[in-house]
Amino acid sequence: MSDTATQFTVPAVARAVAAAIGDRELLIQGAQCYSYAQAIERSNRLAAYLHSRGLGCHTERSALAGHEVGQDLLGIYAYNGNQFVETLLGTFQARVAPFNVNFRYVKSELQYLLADSGATALVYHGAFAPRVAEVLPPRNPMPDCSADDDRRPGRSHREHENERPWRRRFLMRRQR
Repeated sequence: MSDTATQFTVPAVARAVAAAIGDRELLIQGAQCYSYAQAIERSNRLAAYLHSRGLGCHTERSALAGHEVGQDLLGIYAYNGNQFVETLLGTFQARVAPFNVNFRYVKSELQYLLADSGATALVYHGAFAPRVAEVLPPRNPMPDCSADDDRRPGRSHREHENERPWRRRFLMRRQR
């Protein structure tokens, strides 16, 4: 890209759109609706939390080889919904590199992904807490930073997807 080309980041564009049409609906999940302004505010809170835990960009792209990453890697293990989008926007704001963790993965797939990805952190829906606990080794290299869990026994994951507020759970490990 030439030096005179205008460059945009996802967080900058999201903030600009929220400033222009903040009251319009951006995300609809079941009966819950979130405006641009609400979604950006929620994602900014996540970005601030990630920064408070030391996650972000540690080496700028210009100092890296093409195959290297200078950011912390964060897995998102969540249902498809507003929480996934908010987490994605929050990671971009924090300059953390997100990757999707398919919520349909079986135990061996999840074990492999978490071991091989080099993830510094995992954000997961509370409904997946038993699976996360099952696949991590007994001496957990990603200490749990939050114990919030909205899931109540006897309810389907579809009902849990639509609950508000959704509480993210975080597992972090430092590799740097």
